[in-house]
Amino acid sequence: MAEKVDGEKFNLATEVRRIVTKNPELKTPQVLERLQKKYSDREFNKGSLVVAFSFARKQLGIGRGEAPQKNGRQPAATVTPPLPAYDALLTAKKLLQDTGSLEAAAEILNIVDRLQR
Repeated sequence: MAEKVDGEKFNLATEVRRIVTKNPELKTPQVLERLQKKYSDREFNKGSLVVAFSFARKQLGIGRGEAPQKNGRQPAATVTPPLPAYDALLTAKKLLQDTGSLEAAAEILNIVDRLQR
């Protein structure tokens, strides 16, 4: 926002853009130094300066390139398979109880699989 300083309008974003246009290699502290030299009677909010500096560089097309976007949490390294339906788990549990052992239940499932082919 423009403020009047000694009868003149002052806009931090405009001043920062003007400085960065003249010398695009400048960093934020160097821009702050130049502003303090020109407007020695004024204090600058460093947060506002950083935002104005960032926007000025963006408007002028100066940047580090596109940074990868981080949206939410990172995906898991491995993908876990979806669990079978709850009813299928109950049926498998009942099969185990009826056959008495895992080996017998597996043999029955193998036979059913062969019959379905």
